[in-house]
Amino acid sequence: MAEARVEYRDLIPRIPYVGGREPFTRFLISTAQYLALYKVLKSRGLSLEESGQFIYDVSDRLLNAYPGFLLRFLSGSIFSRKYIQKVREGAEESQRRVYPGNYVFSFVEDDGVEYDYGVDYIKCGVCKFLEAEDALELAPYVCAVDILYSERALACPKIHEM
Repeated sequence: MAEARVEYRDLIPRIPYVGGREPFTRFLISTAQYLALYKVLKSRGLSLEESGQFIYDVSDRLLNAYPGFLLRFLSGSIFSRKYIQKVREGAEESQRRVYPGNYVFSFVEDDGVEYDYGVDYIKCGVCKFLEAEDALELAPYVCAVDILYSERALACPKIHEM
């Protein structure tokens, strides 16, 4: 862990600035944490697959340690009108491509049946960051953790009117 902290400290200045917008800034910070851990595991001889599984397992255990009320809050917040409007505005802003390391995406309106809203990524900030760090191979594992978080949030009862 001490080695991973040193790696993370060194990565912090290289995290792309994406305008301070959430959740994308948070995604890049998490990616830097995973990347720091990956670099240490790789230096110790672990394969990409072993490192990716380790990162996934650590994330799963961390999520399992979250209290139920926190997961319910997170779940509710991603379906609040305010958050959805923030994502919609973020999509419009991303089309201007002001920040080179940022995501570029479109907002997908809810269909009233299958989903509440969606995001169609055209350019992925995580992939750009990992590629700049010569670690693009880690991207599928970072995505798997993102899916894990999303599925866990979706499994909680939602509070739609926050």
